[in-house]
Amino acid sequence: MCSSVTAHEPPFLHLNPRVMADRSVAEMDRIQRDTSRLLAEGVTDSSISRFMDAVLTPGAWNDFPEDFCAYLRASAPSFVDDVNDPDPWSVDLDLLGEFPRPVLLTHGALSPAWYRVTIDEIAESVPSADRVEVPYAGHGAHVDQPSEYARIIVDLIERARD
Repeated sequence: MCSSVTAHEPPFLHLNPRVMADRSVAEMDRIQRDTSRLLAEGVTDSSISRFMDAVLTPGAWNDFPEDFCAYLRASAPSFVDDVNDPDPWSVDLDLLGEFPRPVLLTHGALSPAWYRVTIDEIAESVPSADRVEVPYAGHGAHVDQPSEYARIIVDLIERARD
């Protein structure tokens, strides 16, 4: 049913104990939980801003267009639900390792270090996966380098057709 799998910096912070043991991942988990708590208390803009500083780059919130800020505000309840899910953002690495088609893992060259921890763990469990660093891009590679990211994805699709 699937001809390929691609993942760009999946935030699987709770993938396994080895991932959670990384200091940068543990700090991001703390930030997510703090953000979730503040959002539940109605502290919206400042908590989203702090979270975006950690996920993207410092000051990112101030650079977003107002319609995107409105989208993030409207998404706050879903974020709270995701963070409080008892089994958040998990994936069966053994099953993924058995996937017989192309698997592509991408990360931005400018992304915070904690994203690479999950990519490293997935790559170790899926040795057949290709791994590509998107130059001059962060977590929003499709925004930072849209042509380059599209080329990477098109290459994957073409390989999957073979």
